[in-house]
Amino acid sequence: SELQLAGKGFNPEVEKEFKNRNKEISFHWVDKMEQIRIPETEKQKFAREGGLAINGNGGRQ
Repeated sequence: SELQLAGKGFNPEVEKEFKNRNKEISFHWVDKMEQIRIPETEKQKFAREGGLAINGNGGRQ
């Protein structure tokens, strides 16, 4: 199920399996978003202005 796939982590192998099971779903925009590259300085500015912690732990305290 999708829940099991989410628990595994969405790596390339899991993504391929999901796409094969769900051929009616378009991944066009997901693929485009994955190509977006944001400069590190912009990420830091976003985090600072949003009051987010930058600690290498996904923002978790």
